[in-house]
Amino acid sequence: MQVVIRNFIKLLSAGAFNSNIEIEEMSEFKWKQLLYIAKINKVDDIITSGIIYLENSSDIIIPSKIKEQINKNIFNSKTNVTSFAYNYKQSKNYQFCDIGS
Repeated sequence: MQVVIRNFIKLLSAGAFNSNIEIEEMSEFKWKQLLYIAKINKVDDIITSGIIYLENSSDIIIPSKIKEQINKNIFNSKTNVTSFAYNYKQSKNYQFCDIGS
C-alpha cells in the first residue's frame, strides 16, 4: 500500500505543478486502488492530469485497462464510481489518525 500512497502524492504533484518525477511500477490492482483513492478524495482530475503529463514526458508504464478507465472517465462526466468498480478492498487494519487529540 505504501507504493500506492507514494505514487498518489507524486501524481498530485505532477498534475498540479507539472513536476517531472518518476512513478514506481505498480500492478493493475494497485492502480485501481490509487484511482479509487483519488475519486473519494475528489482529486481524480488532478491525478488524471498528472498521469497524462507523465505519460507524455517520461517512461511511465500504465496497464492498458487503466488507460481505458482513465479515457472513459475523461469523456464521461456522469461517472459514478464505487469501490466495486475499482475492485478496492479496504484494509481492516487501517486506522485514521486523529490529529486533534
